[in-house]
Amino acid sequence: MDTRVEQKCNQIVNRLNRIDFQQVLSYYNCIEYLRTAYSKSNFFMDTSNHKHSFYEIHYVLKGVCSFLINQSSTIKISANEFVIIPTMCDHQITDLSDDLERFVIGISFEIETASEINREVKVHPASQNAQEIINFIIHSGYAPSTCSSAISFYMVQAFTLDLISSYDNNLIKKITPEQTEKPSYAILAKRYIHDNVDKPLTSEEIARYCSVSQRHLNRILLSEMSVTINTLIKQKKIDRIKDLLKSTEYPLKKIAEIVGISNEYSLIRFFKRETGKTPNEYRRPSFRS
Repeated sequence: MDTRVEQKCNQIVNRLNRIDFQQVLSYYNCIEYLRTAYSKSNFFMDTSNHKHSFYEIHYVLKGVCSFLINQSSTIKISANEFVIIPTMCDHQITDLSDDLERFVIGISFEIETASEINREVKVHPASQNAQEIINFIIHSGYAPSTCSSAISFYMVQAFTLDLISSYDNNLIKKITPEQTEKPSYAILAKRYIHDNVDKPLTSEEIARYCSVSQRHLNRILLSEMSVTINTLIKQKKIDRIKDLLKSTEYPLKKIAEIVGISNEYSLIRFFKRETGKTPNEYRRPSFRS
């Protein structure tokens, strides 16, 4: 990370009640999947009963949102409250106010933590820290400059870390590796692909990022994950396309642009080759209006 960006991030983080920025960076090393969404309306909102293979954190900034959990209990989230929905937990939005404003985080970790998250879904109050961070992200963090964008990226993780810490601080210790422990080449490769999945990626570029040869990185990935670099790129690209097909009504041309594929016809051929279905065949049973 650029030194100028790190210094600016440190200043902001220290101002927000002195969050440990190094812990945020360490925490980032073990994130496998991270997606965020900010919404001030119910546009494209999935109101059917569904579940995810990742944790989903719902933070309400304004208004009220109610969920039906496991088709048995109802919870209501008000302003400056959040809920962590565990992996593979059935949930459904049942009611929401017209003024609802929320921030949603989908996240999974390199370290298996499903047994650590309490399966009983409860509403938690957000700390003053979290409230200040999310206000910074929403109102200041999306400026077009590189520095501001980078700050937003790390502040999202500081925000997530704060929410999980207030939920269970011991869980953070289990999720976060020791600061002296360096991430493996496999984790570095997965992280780089995840962060750049919307760009055209090459195995040479990823090996260069990991500071090893393509051949050596392929050996490591085959040993640890039974995949090559190119296979991993394809898997992550397909996952991203599936996510867009499920969660949006974007035309295929738009999705191709988002994921760094030259045109919709190349997207169709790639998706069909890798999944056995066309994008529209996959979307038809999956998309929920």
